[in-house]
Amino acid sequence: MKRIAVVFQFISIIALCLVLGGCDRKAKLTVSQDEHISDTGTIVDFPFADEEKGYSLTFAASEKDTGEYELKLYDAAGEIIQRISCGKMTEPVQFSYDYLMHPYRCLQAFSCGSQTGLLFMWNEEGFFEQAIEIPRYDQVRDPGFTVSKTDGTHQENTIYQVNLAEKRAEKLRIWNMQNDTGILIIRDCLEKKNIFEGKVEYDENGKLINKKYYDALFWNELPIISDNFINSGQGHILNSETDEVDDKDRQVILEKFGFQGKKPMYQYYDRYYNLQLELYLDEKTGKGCGIIYNYQFTSKLQKTVELYGVAINTIKEQEWKGREPFSLKSVYGTDGRENQFEDYQEIRKYTKNGKLDHFTSQRVENWNQEEQICNILNIDFIYREDGTLYRRDYGHDDLIFGSTYCSIGSLYDNQERVIFEHCYITHGSIEYYYIYENDSKKPTYRLGLDYNMNMIDPELVRYQ
Repeated sequence: MKRIAVVFQFISIIALCLVLGGCDRKAKLTVSQDEHISDTGTIVDFPFADEEKGYSLTFAASEKDTGEYELKLYDAAGEIIQRISCGKMTEPVQFSYDYLMHPYRCLQAFSCGSQTGLLFMWNEEGFFEQAIEIPRYDQVRDPGFTVSKTDGTHQENTIYQVNLAEKRAEKLRIWNMQNDTGILIIRDCLEKKNIFEGKVEYDENGKLINKKYYDALFWNELPIISDNFINSGQGHILNSETDEVDDKDRQVILEKFGFQGKKPMYQYYDRYYNLQLELYLDEKTGKGCGIIYNYQFTSKLQKTVELYGVAINTIKEQEWKGREPFSLKSVYGTDGRENQFEDYQEIRKYTKNGKLDHFTSQRVENWNQEEQICNILNIDFIYREDGTLYRRDYGHDDLIFGSTYCSIGSLYDNQERVIFEHCYITHGSIEYYYIYENDSKKPTYRLGLDYNMNMIDPELVRYQ
């Protein structure tokens, strides 16, 4: 089972790419009527795959002379295998092939001066016949893209996501900043709740102080609109007025594991106050069960939830060795220098308050007889408005330390105690929930949930 909604979203592949130096999938081109002319129109440089060698794509005015345009797809033999109407457009037309929706290859077309354009998606056999209207965007960042507007005193940034089933672009988040008053509102459009609302501060250069924190609130935990839950028969639509989970599903799980009528010893809520996890435990017998709540939005923008029950049959006893948030070592206690890199170097960046903002250790390697700088460790720190640690994003080079835990996202409470972690592991991911008693600095329990393909393996640890 692949968790879609967690307390905050960590995309392990992206984190790994940051460690290895990053990746860029964005490419744009502008083709006007006087460039790359063929006998049948303007050639569009679409990224065809190897098995589509010889394919070509052109853009031209419709032969019916109605002021409309069309795309023509040719096979290797020069035969037309697809014609797609683009409607009326104004040249020069700007084309791009940004990945607005994975795993599809995408083509976008924008008329000159237009704030909206058309999105065409390739499904390995050709383009979808129906184009999707999208706004002219500024940035692509999986799983969404942003549109920015400003008039000097007001700034609005909107994250969109393609709703394939409904053939439209949906608003996910809105960043609304009033520059004259300093009031910032970050709103989640699907949850219909504000993530942040308050007055923020600028520095002497007019830059937003602690922008890194607000950006994290804006981008983290983006939903993926999908009908997978409903189609699989596992999803349940929530009550649109109360957003409460159907208690029948919960009671079925509790009865199965023998905890009917019992109260949970621990509950965890996400940033929207959705119940994400419940833990039931009989400390005398060491038996327990967990209920995992997984939320998603359908193409109709209806909120759905999956419930999963896991059995806990034993409690492991371990010594708490601490979780130093500002450690600059790998999860294995080393920093990579044991590999005797002669060109090892470290880069540290600090906030204006002197707190560690980012750490990177690097080495130089020869690839194809060319020297390239490669990251060994990559650790990022994000702080709340009051200066307490909010998040720590960790990444290491899997060639040096292995792929297990090559990316870890850690969330901290107001006392800077780690409360949740999402970790990459080769077969999927692991989540850790840390359970404290009152104001103790040491957790009493840690619940681990190993998402191994379609299985969830729980492990409950009690710290001595």
